[in-house]
Amino acid sequence: MNVNRTISCGMAAVLMIPLTTLCLAQDNPVVNRLFTDHMVLRRDMPVPVWGTAKPGAKLTVTFGQQEKTAETGKDGKGLARLDALKASAEPAPLTVKSLTGDKPVTISDVLVGDVWFCCGQSNMEWVMKQLDSIGKGLIIGKKHGEEPMQEVPTEKLGCFALAIADPSNHKGLKWSWADAVIDGETVVVSSPDIQNPVAARYACICNPTGNKLYNKNGLPASPFKTDN
Repeated sequence: MNVNRTISCGMAAVLMIPLTTLCLAQDNPVVNRLFTDHMVLRRDMPVPVWGTAKPGAKLTVTFGQQEKTAETGKDGKGLARLDALKASAEPAPLTVKSLTGDKPVTISDVLVGDVWFCCGQSNMEWVMKQLDSIGKGLIIGKKHGEEPMQEVPTEKLGCFALAIADPSNHKGLKWSWADAVIDGETVVVSSPDIQNPVAARYACICNPTGNKLYNKNGLPASPFKTDN
């Protein structure tokens, strides 16, 4: 009997150790799997950081000079929002910790900026200075729905604008619509109202119409701008 009791008590002691460890671990945060080392946070907008911990846990999110707090709900989920961030060239760690936990989560090498998703096949091996958008030549074209692009040489290019420096404007520029003509592999943009242009844009408006710059391969020119 004594032997059996000794064995039973020993088993109970062995079982209590992992259960206690599990209870302590619940106080430590677990961030969503979207947050990984070498990630990029979106610039110029609030950034949500979310994860799970023990219900009612006090969480602190730290990034750069910002520190935000949150509390998990009954479901153990918590979310904090970092204020809008400026683009950065130097990486920094993003840390999430619980007031009662002992294992903070650190996401290393985090930058702030823009994220671009690219897709393709063999062309994805090329760098921009190699991706000649002129193709077989520039033309004025028009396209309706899924119909093939049609060249319309008698029509005018639209959606081009030029800007002059204007210190009175909070953005430092004053824009005017401009004329554009194709000259070989170049588009010449001009306006009688602009004598010393400092920037140009093409189709940088919502739902542009008149954007008729194509190449002879049938590909349209994407919206672009020369200013920041």
